[in-house]
Amino acid sequence: NDLVIGELLDWLDVLDLVIVIGGDGTLLSASRNIVNYDIPVIGVNHGKLGFMTDVASEEMIQVLDDVLLRNNYTIENRSLLSAEVIRNDKIIFSGIALNDVVISRGAIGHMIEFDISIDQQFVLSQKSDGVIFSTPTGSTAYSLSAGGAIMHPGSNALSIVPICSQSM
Repeated sequence: NDLVIGELLDWLDVLDLVIVIGGDGTLLSASRNIVNYDIPVIGVNHGKLGFMTDVASEEMIQVLDDVLLRNNYTIENRSLLSAEVIRNDKIIFSGIALNDVVISRGAIGHMIEFDISIDQQFVLSQKSDGVIFSTPTGSTAYSLSAGGAIMHPGSNALSIVPICSQSM
């Protein structure tokens, strides 16, 4: 997978389309690498579930024929999340997510406590094992298994789902 991504990075300036054959994880990895290049992606499911890689492998030739030869396609724009981890006033990690961003207690044995504000407006204080910030695309992934709602991929929304929250 890393070799293929490395080769992909060499071609980003000349690509018009990226075809990802694999599962959702492969699609997420490729998408992270091309997000700043405005290149459409087609996901061909060669994995198990394929929520995002929605072209079945047996339909691949017909779909590519429609897209490449007949110009018969619709581009769906998807929301992205940007996240930074800051410690001691230094950014130690930053990234972009198509699915979700998770703040987790990690290996510690107790809940974490945090406050959530949106646009400087306080929303809530929470004690839980963590929280999932999900795009509509990611609403059918970790967020759903933690009790979150399923959102239409074109929704202009963000889902915030506590993980095993303390509720009294």
